[in-house]
Amino acid sequence: MLKAPFDPVQLAIPFFVLAIILEILLGRFGKAKANYETRDTAMSLSMGLGSTVAGILFGGVIFATTVWVYQHRLFTIPMTAVWAWVAVFFLEDLTYYWFHR
Repeated sequence: MLKAPFDPVQLAIPFFVLAIILEILLGRFGKAKANYETRDTAMSLSMGLGSTVAGILFGGVIFATTVWVYQHRLFTIPMTAVWAWVAVFFLEDLTYYWFHR
């Protein structure tokens, strides 16, 4: 079975949470008092949660579409064909170019 690629964000999340807690404590009990708007914090957290949920749902739609397209393919390209790897290389580069115009 394939192993999932290394994701550095998963390692960074505890440090983000620690930094947020430290900032709250320093802002509340430190020399320089910070005034944070609760609504701003709630909105930022809501946007982050919404982005995560949308990413999961959209990822599921893409996965389901990919499976459907694979099951209804017209032909199979052999993985050992050199021309297939060259074609995929250039097609991937073309799609990167097209979506970043």
